[in-house]
Amino acid sequence: MWETKRKLNSHQSSTILIFFFCLLFFPPHDMPYLLNFISTIQHQSCLNLLSQEQKDECVSIPFDGIRDSIASYYNKIAGGSTEEYNREGAIHPNDSIDLIGISGSGKTWIMTQIAQHTITVTDNHIIYIDLDGRFNHNILIDDRFHLFQPDSQSISTLILGLEFWLEEHSEVNVSWLMVDGFSLLDSQLIHHIQYLQSKWSFVLLTSSTTTMTNSIWNYRFEFNNQHQMKLIWPMHSGYFSP
Repeated sequence: MWETKRKLNSHQSSTILIFFFCLLFFPPHDMPYLLNFISTIQHQSCLNLLSQEQKDECVSIPFDGIRDSIASYYNKIAGGSTEEYNREGAIHPNDSIDLIGISGSGKTWIMTQIAQHTITVTDNHIIYIDLDGRFNHNILIDDRFHLFQPDSQSISTLILGLEFWLEEHSEVNVSWLMVDGFSLLDSQLIHHIQYLQSKWSFVLLTSSTTTMTNSIWNYRFEFNNQHQMKLIWPMHSGYFSP
C-alpha cells in the first residue's frame, strides 16, 4: 500500500511539471482546455497504476470448494508445485467467473453469500445487476451493496451508464460486479463490461441458465439439481457442495 502511495505521489509531481511547462509555452486562452486535459491524464494514469497494483491482490470468498478447485487447476499445470498451488488458490482482481445452472440451482445464493462476505470482512463495495428480476432486495441491505434491477428496456442504458456511476464513486473500491442473468446481454454490452473491468479491476461474477460460447471467463462452474457445483473451465473437477 505504501509503495502504491509513493507511485501516486510521483505521478502528481509529474503533473505539476507538465503544468509549469504549459504556463511557459501556451497562451492564457488555451489554459482551461489544457488544465482539463492534464486532469484527465492524471486521473487515468492513477487508475491504471491502481489497477496494476490490485491485480496482485487476492479477493476473499467464503467457499473453500471454489478456492480448492481453482488451486487444483494451477497445481496441475505447475506439476505439483506447492508454491504455485498456494499462490493461485484464490480469486484476483480482474478475474471473471461464470455460474451456470437451471433456475433454483443455487447461483443467486452463491452470489449473495459472496456479497455478504465482502461487506463483512472488507470496506469494499459490490454492484449487483439483477437482470432476471428475481432478487429479493430485502435479503441484503447495506450502503455498500448497490442493487440495480432494470427492466428489459433499460438494460442497455444501465450497462452503458456504469462508467459514469464508477467515475462518480471513484473514491470507493468496487471489488465485485455481479450480473445475474448474464445471457440477456448482447456482445456490445459484454464488451463494454470488459472495458470497465480493464479500467476498474473488479471481479466479474455472472450467472446464466445455459453455457454461453463467449470465452471471457477465467473460471466457469456448473450446478446440478442437487445444489452442487463443479469447475468446468479451464478444467473439469468433481462436484462439491458449496
